[in-house]
Amino acid sequence: MFLENGFFPHNKFWKYIVGSILIILAATIGQIPLAIAVAFKSFSSGKPYPTTDTGMMKFYLQI
Repeated sequence: MFLENGFFPHNKFWKYIVGSILIILAATIGQIPLAIAVAFKSFSSGKPYPTTDTGMMKFYLQI
């Protein structure tokens, strides 16, 4: 039953590609504000830019 739904004519492969590209773009655009904030804090405080995900999440909260 579930597999039969994939063969309907309205399920075009290009729609899956466009949806995947939109999700990748949204995730990339969503990271930009955090990267800008961490870069600004890094340059203003003189601390090195963090190289790990955990370091980046904790960096902005450090005093």
